[in-house]
Amino acid sequence: MKLEKYKIYNKSCYGLQEIENNSIDALITDPPYGISYQDNYWDKDLPNKEIWGNSFNVLKDGSFGLVFSSVRLMHRLMIDLEDSGFLVKDVLFWLHLNGMPKSRDIALDIDKELNVESKIVGTYNYVQGYKKNGASNYYANNIKSKKEPRSELGKRYRGCGLNLKPAYEPIILIQKPISRNLTVAQNVIKNGVGVLNIENTRIPYASGETKVGHNPHPKGRVPSNIIRTQEYYDGYDKFFVARPEM
Repeated sequence: MKLEKYKIYNKSCYGLQEIENNSIDALITDPPYGISYQDNYWDKDLPNKEIWGNSFNVLKDGSFGLVFSSVRLMHRLMIDLEDSGFLVKDVLFWLHLNGMPKSRDIALDIDKELNVESKIVGTYNYVQGYKKNGASNYYANNIKSKKEPRSELGKRYRGCGLNLKPAYEPIILIQKPISRNLTVAQNVIKNGVGVLNIENTRIPYASGETKVGHNPHPKGRVPSNIIRTQEYYDGYDKFFVARPEM
């Protein structure tokens, strides 16, 4: 088997001085989202636009990129990418089940504002939300009281919060424009990039599934902009889940 040559740079992505312009085939990155994840300072802001300009320069004309993002600041990141010369082609939705909302029971805050002591109904020993800088477990050091609102207004807003559970992560699909005055085919011949490999990324039919459609493809269904890596057993897995037999 022939091994492809590669080189790993363990350093800042700003600058990219050692990489030749118009030499890279694709960009895949999971940058800081600017949401201060688990109170980490490195995630306080979105990357400086300089990094996207550097990436644009080293990519070949027509190259695609996948940039992971967050729902709240995705639009800002897309603007930075467009300002750097990229075309925003699509947004892939990576669905998952383990999201955690940043929220709290506002009814207890209402009790506090009204100087009403909330009712203690039990105890718990886990951390609500995240521990700063992450942790191996989320048990609290001390037993905490589980409370319910006592005021009438608090009872009215019991269970109300600020955010929904995040169940998808957006992945921005971008492309550096193809070479000036070239067709897509001519750009592929010149640079070897500029198209998506649909044929080899098809989703195989589920085990025992009868082939569908008038002209079913032997390799399965075409990939979509919905990505599911966990099976939900809701009848739609066959359209979105990449299976091990691929």
